[in-house]
Amino acid sequence: MTRSRIVSFAAVAAFSILLWLSGERASTEWVRLASLATLAAVGLEAVYERWLWAAVPARFNRRPDLEGTWRGTFSSHWVDPETNTIPQPTDCYLVIHQTASSIRATFLTNESRSDSSVAEIVTNGSGSLLRYLYGNEPQIKFDQRSAGHLGAVSLHINSGTNKLEGHYWTDRHSRGELALTHRIEQRCATFEEANSLEW
Repeated sequence: MTRSRIVSFAAVAAFSILLWLSGERASTEWVRLASLATLAAVGLEAVYERWLWAAVPARFNRRPDLEGTWRGTFSSHWVDPETNTIPQPTDCYLVIHQTASSIRATFLTNESRSDSSVAEIVTNGSGSLLRYLYGNEPQIKFDQRSAGHLGAVSLHINSGTNKLEGHYWTDRHSRGELALTHRIEQRCATFEEANSLEW
């Protein structure tokens, strides 16, 4: 049973009980109208959750709209023990799936994919942040050099310039910086798909 049906049945049951307690007789027509009104309200809530929230003007909506695919670079502070050098900044994409009450992030590079397990938007006196925990899964051919790991990301949301900037750290004791400066509405599934688009 879907959440909408559960809410609808609960509302109709509560309505009927209240009528009975007040001494009123609950006719079939009343129950039918109450059911329709409840379903309409639940349907409107579902539409708002998925789409309408993003159409609310920014001054009334404290939740920034980040949905889509972001392009940028990440810079690792890891030092290669063989060469004693730090890798050059690498192209990356951050794909965000967002509703009024939830957000998921997928980070794509040419070597691996990271999916968020927990994500949230935090608003404080200095602005808004996107924070999430993730699990990384490298392609098999890169697994020996860059093993899968867990990590965390914190990105400052710069709504004025449409940028996401921040840093990440992992359970491999590595860390680095992220700068995402371009966004499209399309949500890409792979690095190759995102990389093939015209930015």
